[in-house]
Amino acid sequence: MKQRLGRLVRTTSCNRVIFTLAIAAIMLDVALAAENALLVPPEVSTLVPSVSSVATGGYWEQGGKRGSYRVIVLNIGWERIRSSVWIQWIEENAAEQSLRVAATVAVSEIGNLRWSVGVPELVPSKTGTIVRLKAVETHSLRDVLFELSLGEVGRYRCIRCVQ
Repeated sequence: MKQRLGRLVRTTSCNRVIFTLAIAAIMLDVALAAENALLVPPEVSTLVPSVSSVATGGYWEQGGKRGSYRVIVLNIGWERIRSSVWIQWIEENAAEQSLRVAATVAVSEIGNLRWSVGVPELVPSKTGTIVRLKAVETHSLRDVLFELSLGEVGRYRCIRCVQ
């Protein structure tokens, strides 16, 4: 009888330990999930799903202000993906240690939604920053390359564009 009672006590103690460890593991998992949810900034959680690519780089200076460029590719569609491309001039404020969007411009040559655009590439050149956009025409499936020279705030120039 003593042996049976001893085994029962040991089994009950083991079950309690296992149960306690399982509860602790679940609580840790819930705590980590909650912490991760808190770490996602609203700028990321509210980003629209149609944003396909974002590339930041280059450098501009104008009228005592300076900053970098950002190129954003938005995609719509399902079987035939069509893109629109936007360029932003991001202004740096060193005194306040902050950034702001100084200008946003649509690339009108791609705005007709007949192109599917890949990841933008910002390339330094002697004259400034060049944006290379590899694209596919959605109907003919021909490959094309758009090249844009970025200039003053809110302005770009087509170096190689397809009409």
